[in-house]
Amino acid sequence: MTNKALQIDSTEHKESRYDKILQDITTNTLAKLSLKRMKRSEIMNIASTTMDGVEIDIKNFDTITLNAQTKRVLDVLVLKLTSQMPYNATAEEVDKNRLVNINIKEFMELCGLKDIKEARKQLKETKKALFEVHIHYENERLKKRVDARLIDAVEEDFDTKRDGNVSFYFTMNMARHLSRAYPMHISLNMFKIDMRRYPHARNMSRAFYVHHNMNKNKKNSNRMSIENILKWLPDMPTHEEVLSDGRQIRQRVIEPFERSLNSLIEYGIITRWIYLNSDGSNIPDDQIAVIKYEDWIGLLIEFELKDYPLQI
Repeated sequence: MTNKALQIDSTEHKESRYDKILQDITTNTLAKLSLKRMKRSEIMNIASTTMDGVEIDIKNFDTITLNAQTKRVLDVLVLKLTSQMPYNATAEEVDKNRLVNINIKEFMELCGLKDIKEARKQLKETKKALFEVHIHYENERLKKRVDARLIDAVEEDFDTKRDGNVSFYFTMNMARHLSRAYPMHISLNMFKIDMRRYPHARNMSRAFYVHHNMNKNKKNSNRMSIENILKWLPDMPTHEEVLSDGRQIRQRVIEPFERSLNSLIEYGIITRWIYLNSDGSNIPDDQIAVIKYEDWIGLLIEFELKDYPLQI
């Protein structure tokens, strides 16, 4: 493995179509969530964790599925909510717009799904899972505390027709909170990423968009440390987990990490990526080939987003 080989710069990738999605520390924390790493109370049947100041409780954790597919559906819901919810909405506007209808045919097209049964399964599992998720967060910017279940329960039969709709009601508290969040641009291509082949790629793309959005017009907007990128990949084995099970760091962490980066070029999310030292200098090929994990996580990834909308 050499750094030269990783300086991928392809012009033959998919066109990138962008849309806006509301995001803040709560939605980003949900994206990083790993159910298996949460603290569990078997007696109360609650899994809990705190990340970045956001406390998340999941009731009945042993009866739900909370995985990459679930989180993708959540992003579809927030994407739809973004298009219909006014910024800093009034209580009346929140109540009017918190219902999100997902058209199954459109959902399948957005996510590149071919099987109607699989699409319905993902939507049904997500509705069950999100009802059990509770968020607690002190919003210092707005001087408000957020205590919210994600969605309200709505008992209904899923339409078996290909063009049927599935309804999700964000709770009043969650919808009001999201109406005060800031939108960012994302490529709709990220919804089509094959998460079985590239289980870490979708979250990696989100990490890049959030980082770029937070640092827009700064020199580091397209450079992110590997250590911080890894925080966005809940299904990537941790260093400790790998050491306790065979010590195959390169095969279980570094190579999947690089495959994810390469897949973002395949899906038209980025046009290139390259390793850099922490000071922004280039790395000799022979150094990359033998680098230790402890040094690897201190490196930077420089990336170029594909056709990112011009921001002022």
